Amino acid sequence: MIKERIEPMSPEILIVDDIPENLNLLCQTLEAKDYNIIAATSGESALQIAVRTQPDLILLDIMMPGMDGFEVCRRLKANERLSDIPVIFITAKDETESVIEGFQVGGVDYITKPFQEKEVLIRVQTHLKNHLLTQELIQKNSELEQEIAMRKQAETERDIAEAARQAADEKFSFISQREAERWGIAGFVGKSQTIGNILEDVRRLQTTGKTTVLITGERGTGKKLIARAIHFGGPREKGPFIPVNCSYPRRLSRILIFRTHPRGIYRCND
Repeated sequence: MIKERIEPMSPEILIVDDIPENLNLLCQTLEAKDYNIIAATSGESALQIAVRTQPDLILLDIMMPGMDGFEVCRRLKANERLSDIPVIFITAKDETESVIEGFQVGGVDYITKPFQEKEVLIRVQTHLKNHLLTQELIQKNSELEQEIAMRKQAETERDIAEAARQAADEKFSFISQREAERWGIAGFVGKSQTIGNILEDVRRLQTTGKTTVLITGERGTGKKLIARAIHFGGPREKGPFIPVNCSYPRRLSRILIFRTHPRGIYRCND
């Protein structure tokens, strides 16, 4: 499939001059270079056209009846939508003071009467290019500011989530510590050799990695307590301890079976 190439639109230039001969000459010169031209013969009409069309550049005569070029430029620069449009003043060669005042009110350059075609084209091309580059820079800065704002928002949300996670970890660590104190070896009472052997086995199992342990004994002999001691004294103490009761016939001894789990879950029966 052949895609139709979309040609960029030609720049639009507003020419403001109350003298028809000057207006026609500038229009012919610039239209020959494929610029889109809009003409105005007074300052008042120029402001109305500028608001409606927002041209890429304005050629503005200084000496006009009614509103002169300086006042037109002041009003253009006071309008937020029009303030970035470059204004080139049209002036006579001997109007040095006018040139200075033109820069003071916001003009970027000037061309002199009688017009020199090359001078007009060079100045217009230069300021249109500068204007285009400026707009591109403004757009890129705006996109960059939006990206920075989005990243800051993401960092803020990440910091909030991290703070919440740390708070949850601290709370869980505190709970785990309390559980370890309650259910750990320190909670066992007894000084017999048998108890000593059991506690030694518990200490050894606390440092053992993933494994399966079988604890046997009659009902009420503390199989679950042993399982809890192994769990809360080992590397998985921050994980949950989940006992699971399994029914056995009364004639059989009660057996407690629990298995370590990668996520720290112990399954047991009592």
